[in-house]
Amino acid sequence: MADNKELFKKWMENKGNLARPNKTAKDYMSCLKYLQSSGYDIFNISDVDDFRAIKNVIYSDYKKGSSKLQYSDVYKSVLNNYEEFLKDKKLGKIAGDMKFPLNQILYGPPGTGKTYNTVIYAVAICENKTLAEVASEDYNDVLARFNEMRDKGQIEFVTFHQSYAYEEFIEGIKPHIPEWYSTEPEDVKYVGQDGIFKRLCQRAKGYKIEKHQTEVDFSKVKVFKMSLVPNSVYEYCLEKDVIAMGWGGDYDYSGSEFKKKEDFDKYTNEKAGQIFRFKMCMNKGDLVIVPNDSDNIAAVGLITGDYEYNRDADIDYHHFRGVKWIYKGNLPRQGIYESKFVPPTLYELYQDKLNKDELKKFICGTQEDKKNYVLIIDEINRGNISKIFGELITLIEEDKRGWKVRLPYSLDADFYVPDNLYIIGTMNTADR
Repeated sequence: MADNKELFKKWMENKGNLARPNKTAKDYMSCLKYLQSSGYDIFNISDVDDFRAIKNVIYSDYKKGSSKLQYSDVYKSVLNNYEEFLKDKKLGKIAGDMKFPLNQILYGPPGTGKTYNTVIYAVAICENKTLAEVASEDYNDVLARFNEMRDKGQIEFVTFHQSYAYEEFIEGIKPHIPEWYSTEPEDVKYVGQDGIFKRLCQRAKGYKIEKHQTEVDFSKVKVFKMSLVPNSVYEYCLEKDVIAMGWGGDYDYSGSEFKKKEDFDKYTNEKAGQIFRFKMCMNKGDLVIVPNDSDNIAAVGLITGDYEYNRDADIDYHHFRGVKWIYKGNLPRQGIYESKFVPPTLYELYQDKLNKDELKKFICGTQEDKKNYVLIIDEINRGNISKIFGELITLIEEDKRGWKVRLPYSLDADFYVPDNLYIIGTMNTADR
């Protein structure tokens, strides 16, 4: 970002009318440089209110006679113009200045367009444009790009309220219900679950994956969704480079007589179709996606092995396939697959709903470019901020980005808030 001195000079040159017809931008710059040399730190001030305070000090010093400044209407005009410049800069109207604060709040009374304008701010940040550039476009076009970025997980939107807490925003332990409307008596399991802020931080860090091959023929490569729950099964599979199927019971299906689904029905009452898919439909070279939940991906792997039966595994699962894990972390499903992940445990994903270009990054080892990400927090003042952010209230500060902490539930000791994650809050001043 150009410094304030250069930006102000360009701003004056573009403005033309400086309220003093016989003065040029060069004259105004000389006045400000003199003020700077007289101990008034003008160019290092970016906040309008802070500048007004300095301006009042200058006026006061001159009136008291304690300043060496030979004050005149020219200096008054210079200071007024610099204040106007800072206002334009805050509104993103300064060409060449695309620097946005990492944390900002849009505030005002009801109906003044706070939430409306977060769309413009978010798109400008993600596209590395000035607010003026984006604001000059048709709002419907901007909104369409905003929604596309939301679908890809580059922008997230959340509304704070009194019931919102750390467990929803950062991470927590949540009940896992296999199927929401199921009437079958199934045990409720409790699993660790990442919140919206933690997931967005992980996305903003980007990912780097190992190169495996240069070309992908999706007419030959199938892509499967496979759930690995509970967490102990997931961790076992990642450690051992396998995927594991719990359905099918304690029976070895590796024999050549198991070819059709009816062959599996004879030996298990536990969803024979699942173990049939696991053995007969998957092949080496196919891709498997392991979800965190219906909207997020925990891992991606290339299938490297045929079906194997293992009765002595350290987990209570007996059916396995070898896998080469090519991604572990947390990615938004929206950028990979159009539909939410749903039960059952294992199924093939529809090719026409897959983002094949994105999947090629995993198989061919393309590193994702580091993008800007935006979290919009609507009604930020209606939530209990310390309860929601917890220890991360410090880490969101601009000079604390990159500092690492240990999270209390997952015990992740390397968590940090990256410097390409921007937070925009809205606040209704009628609630203050």
